[in-house]
Amino acid sequence: YTGGEVQVNNVTQELYWFSRKDVKHNVLQLTERELVAKAKEYFAILQLDKEYGNIARKVDREKNIATVIFQKVVDEELELYSDYEAVKMVLSAQTGELMSCKIFDLPLVEQEGKHIGRQQAISAVQDKLLITFIGEADAKLMVGSPLVWGDEENYTSRILWKVTADNAQYYVDAYSGDVLGTVLPEE
Repeated sequence: YTGGEVQVNNVTQELYWFSRKDVKHNVLQLTERELVAKAKEYFAILQLDKEYGNIARKVDREKNIATVIFQKVVDEELELYSDYEAVKMVLSAQTGELMSCKIFDLPLVEQEGKHIGRQQAISAVQDKLLITFIGEADAKLMVGSPLVWGDEENYTSRILWKVTADNAQYYVDAYSGDVLGTVLPEE
């Protein structure tokens, strides 16, 4: 349409994203609370059948926009949320008009059992890849996608450990301990 773009799944007719460029940007008028309330109104219109509980928000006063992201809650106790099953909206901070909406839908694969700990994830990288880290290694539990480490055929997400050591990143399945992928530093 004029002043924007829309992308719809041609089979299911579901909205993927839309963007418009004709929203006025003058002075910040709406409060953060009002902007989130407006985003919730837009979100309700989408009638998505998944539960999204975490709401991340950021108001950019220079660009006069507000970004509101509704994320699927994977584990509330661990504060684990999925960026891969989420709805990202950009609103005019002046009027609350919706400028952009993008729906991310890379479903979480079923993983069974109890997840491994931080140190087990670090050890899994060293044991399975037969390497020894020179510096200190760190690991963070997160929801990730194979797209991150270059598997562009796998449109899913999973709970994993992101192990960072010696300027490289290793992705370890949080349940099986399998090393799923590696991102090495560019030379």
